[in-house]
Amino acid sequence: MLELAQRLRLDLTDTLARHRELLADLEHSIGAPDGVSPHLAADGSALNAEIAADREQLFRVFSNLALNAAQAGATTVRIDAERLDSQIVFDVRDDGRGIPPKVRERLFLPFAGSGRSEGTGLGLVIAREIVAAHGGTLSLVETGAQGTTFRIALPLRRSRSATA
Repeated sequence: MLELAQRLRLDLTDTLARHRELLADLEHSIGAPDGVSPHLAADGSALNAEIAADREQLFRVFSNLALNAAQAGATTVRIDAERLDSQIVFDVRDDGRGIPPKVRERLFLPFAGSGRSEGTGLGLVIAREIVAAHGGTLSLVETGAQGTTFRIALPLRRSRSATA
């Protein structure tokens, strides 16, 4: 029986392998309209930190952000992870053309946030709900002609001694 909440460990000795696995999965799942996927890169200082999360659900969140970046013409998507207080913070940055102001106003509203005629406007709504279900937040940090940054903040896994 598969456990719904798989334990993800972000560890210095394991970081490169885990990022490569995630990036390979993301690269396989996304593609730009012209058939060229953006380059995906990752780095992090989240040392020996653990979160309790459903890997498939978090993959869906990162995949949505990377796909949106590809569709906005990004050539690079960078995922940075950092431990801040009792959270792991992931900044997902791209070098696409940014989100237009009219789309920003309704970015996280169902059926209203898509900037593309073929989009449903549900991708970021679902991504935000997934992150919230894990006790975290998903927010737009900045956007403009130089690209867009989204931030995902997830709580650290509590140690067994802290919960006992």
